[in-house]
Amino acid sequence: QGRVLSTLARAVDARKMIDIGTFTGYSSIAMALATADDAKVICCEPDAKYARHARDWWVKAGCASKMEMHETDGESLLSQLLAQGGAGTYDMIFVDAGERERYTTLHEQCMQLVHVGGVIVYYDTLWPADRVLQHSYYPSMRDFNFALANDPRVLSSLVPLSYGITIAI
Repeated sequence: QGRVLSTLARAVDARKMIDIGTFTGYSSIAMALATADDAKVICCEPDAKYARHARDWWVKAGCASKMEMHETDGESLLSQLLAQGGAGTYDMIFVDAGERERYTTLHEQCMQLVHVGGVIVYYDTLWPADRVLQHSYYPSMRDFNFALANDPRVLSSLVPLSYGITIAI
């Protein structure tokens, strides 16, 4: 997952990135280390304990100067960025929000923030697609995958890596 994020970030020369659901910072570090010195990763992690861990790992990885942490949920951060005039200005967004059923709402906000040709990556999109699993958030993830595959605004690809990542351009 980290290698794919690094590759995508470098491929699009990402300078403005968002990491929704930062947890302990792995994904944000992967994006930051692959990009230019002036790149910025705006992160959000609502759990203060994990946000603190992420900040510690950023220092250890040597990329803390590229990071900005917001201890809030993804929808609130994206709304704030839109209100600040951020529409169409982001190169890459990684979405690993804890509440997978919110992906559809987050997608609409991300589509406003990312510029044409930008990349949105969603985590945990394959494993739930197993039709045998009919519990928790899995049915809503199948619906999300179907909707994204049929969204005419994006070209998307579901990559069978880990629990699955969907890349939308």
